[in-house]
Amino acid sequence: MMTRQRVGIILLSGLFLWLLGGCASGGGVEPTAVAQATVAATETAAPATATATATVMPTETPEPTATDLPTATPTETVMPTETPEPTPAIDVSELIYRPLIAYRGSVERVGLFETTPATAGTLLWQFETENEVHSSPAVVDGVLYFGNDGGFLFALDAADGRELWRFDTGGKIFSSPTVVDGVAYVGSESGFFAVETSSGTLLWQMVPDDNAKRMRSSAVFVDGVVYVGSDAGVLYALDGETGVALWQFDSGRSMLASPAVANGRLYFGNEAGVFFALDLATGDELWRFETSQPFYASPAVAYGLVFVGGLDRVFYAFDADSGEVVWQRQMGRQFVGSAAVAEGVVYVGNLDQSFFALNAQTGETLWATRARLEIYGSAAVAGDVVYVGSDDRNLYAIERHSGDVLWRYETDGFVGSSPFVVDGVVYFGSYDGSVYAVR
Repeated sequence: MMTRQRVGIILLSGLFLWLLGGCASGGGVEPTAVAQATVAATETAAPATATATATVMPTETPEPTATDLPTATPTETVMPTETPEPTPAIDVSELIYRPLIAYRGSVERVGLFETTPATAGTLLWQFETENEVHSSPAVVDGVLYFGNDGGFLFALDAADGRELWRFDTGGKIFSSPTVVDGVAYVGSESGFFAVETSSGTLLWQMVPDDNAKRMRSSAVFVDGVVYVGSDAGVLYALDGETGVALWQFDSGRSMLASPAVANGRLYFGNEAGVFFALDLATGDELWRFETSQPFYASPAVAYGLVFVGGLDRVFYAFDADSGEVVWQRQMGRQFVGSAAVAEGVVYVGNLDQSFFALNAQTGETLWATRARLEIYGSAAVAGDVVYVGSDDRNLYAIERHSGDVLWRYETDGFVGSSPFVVDGVVYFGSYDGSVYAVR
């Protein structure tokens, strides 16, 4: 159960309205290598830390009730009034899917998982910690990785929820781990860490020398380089093996959203309401778009477009090359969660309790449905099902062609963690301090 009330926290998956001031200084970066791993099988966590236990739920646990929520047509405005030129015909093959290594399933952040969906809505297992789980899980080779408010990066057996090891970062973890080539990369309020997945041993740690240790943006890994943003507004390109900074870009304000990568470009927004496209190799700015409110959602890149919503209540589709607005939709309330994209359709929720399916070429609403409270979580697609969490404490499974709710699974806390789907199981975290595996 929740032991404290939420006080305006959002970070992609729940972090909202923490006003983080100040421009980033362009200081250097020094990686360190201090082993701090706590292996659950042989060591006991310090008394001040939360002790997590893997709980396999009994078979008699009742199946969650599948509830079809009423659909709604929220107030919406298409801007500009002129009909934009349609984008070229959508080719699904343009999506580059890199399975099981990155936050939201790929470096393009499209939230598309090419795997069997979870269709029953029944609990497989639940792993309990004593701290809120904002972090979205990643599953690689049968191991699930996630972080919590206690500052621990956990590794669990994805089949039964058994803890394999935990690593103490020394600061709250809001970001989601990126796992590749035997290394888990994760940021916390104490810096950025590379941890060996086989043992939970620290490989290297990067702490900016501008005293802006908090790194709550989830990293993206491309061709041996890790790209991650900081609360100081600096985006770093780090050597994946050493943690040495190859280049850095000062965006001017806090960067809570996670970057997306496509076609040699890196895309992200910041708290000042500026959305950037950078050259991936050099960090040079290619274009920017400015609005009046922050971007907390991570962008999704597909079909030559960049999809992202902002706190200005507008959902945008930018031309990925030029930054031109291809279409935009003003749709009631703010967008915090990130969109999923599949087969020419964009799926996204907002703080109006609404969840939309939009035509990727035009922005036209194909269907809309409602949750019981705000949707801070990001969407994920597997097969014909789209998953999204809500502040009503539920994870929803929605038939993505019709918008019909197939089932919902209720937890004891807000669900802002992005779902991760593998082999018929959806994994997600909750503010009740647990990670769930639901079939």
